[in-house]
Amino acid sequence: MFHFLFASCENFLAVSPLKEQLEQQIVYANASTFVVRISPKKTEMGTVVTGNEKVDSYNFDKPINSVTTENISNAYPFGRKTLYYSKTLKVGQDGIQDLRTWTVSIKPEDWISSELNAALQSGKHKIRLVATSVSNSDAWQRKILGYFIWWPEADYPWITLYSGRDSVETADSDQTYPSAKIFGVAQDDDGIESLTYSLEKQNGNSWSSIKSNETITLTEKNAKNSQFNIEAPTESAIYKLSVYVKDIYGKTDSVVKYYNVLDVQPPKISLTSPTESTTVFSAGGTAIKFEGTISDDAKIKSIKIVHLNPAAANPLENKLKFINPAEPDWKKTSDSDGNLIFDVEIPEENYDPTTKIYSYEVNKSLDLFDDLKIGPNKPLITQDFVILAVDESGVATTLPISVIGDSESPKLTITEIELFDDSNRSITKKNFANADIVELPPIKAGYSAKICGTWSDNSTTK
Repeated sequence: MFHFLFASCENFLAVSPLKEQLEQQIVYANASTFVVRISPKKTEMGTVVTGNEKVDSYNFDKPINSVTTENISNAYPFGRKTLYYSKTLKVGQDGIQDLRTWTVSIKPEDWISSELNAALQSGKHKIRLVATSVSNSDAWQRKILGYFIWWPEADYPWITLYSGRDSVETADSDQTYPSAKIFGVAQDDDGIESLTYSLEKQNGNSWSSIKSNETITLTEKNAKNSQFNIEAPTESAIYKLSVYVKDIYGKTDSVVKYYNVLDVQPPKISLTSPTESTTVFSAGGTAIKFEGTISDDAKIKSIKIVHLNPAAANPLENKLKFINPAEPDWKKTSDSDGNLIFDVEIPEENYDPTTKIYSYEVNKSLDLFDDLKIGPNKPLITQDFVILAVDESGVATTLPISVIGDSESPKLTITEIELFDDSNRSITKKNFANADIVELPPIKAGYSAKICGTWSDNSTTK
């Protein structure tokens, strides 16, 4: 803590109107009679210039005939044992336009080498930074700005990742959303030459490589501080992220973090067939075709279709059973209620890097008679199905589907009847074109009849 004391010549306060201005706390920086003196705060332990270092007491009343930064520094060394470096800042130098606000960078090679301060090339050293400022009116201030540790052996680049877990054992507690940004920063006071990363996915007790030695673009060439982000995978799993940095002198550092990428949405099933108006014979044969797309932010692991028994004792309860993706009977090929479960082969995946979505074109046919066993015990009424899609993280979705059954009876028309005797000779032939009832002679033992006509049905020609 510093106290700023302002003093003046003996005749200063007698001069009007400066006395009045001073009393009103108006001070002119260019008043040639001002002298600024700084006194460190006194304590029982001595004079404290900063909060953690004791220096020798100084009498700041010592006159300085020629006010220069060098003379002030020599007059008040603040207990300095060794001067490592000195630099004078002037307006117009190092891009400085105003000494009230300035920035200057000092490279290590400017003040440390085998010929200059060689002792600083190794070991840990506490360095103090002292500044002396002089105004145009020769007012001056000398101040300890602070301290830093100079430690060449610790001069390595380093990386910080702001998320993730430090061990695979704690990775489950991480919650990273698919395609989320993993932010970090790489730093080095000499400059970064390269920044790369590798990504691995956990598969049981082993790891499979997803990306290897991928380059991370620096904010600028040989940047000393480069923020970056890496996009998390879209598939739900435990991942190991390794980031590597190398500075311009070949020194390296790395950091490893573990991430649990969540599965935030279930698969989506979109069918183009069957539709709400599809009937059991819409395809023109005896097969029901299932066509459409299944999409998800993770890869699809399995697809199944269950045909619900149309003769089930409780159809609604039967359907609700399989709408639940966790129903154990999904793992069977049939159950005690007469439902049939079919596996669908996983189609070739299509990945959209823009939306980060995997999609699969599904095409599956089930024959009414060969596969679904439609017959005396399974009537050809409306047929109900449920489709199940499960992704690699175990997240599932179901979609119930109904296909309109055979709702119209066949139409039979008799056009002609011919009667034969026991010698197979035609006795009579009657046409039904103009009458629904025809008269036939008495039929005796051994007689036969030939009936001709047509039939039609909306569902089949068999």
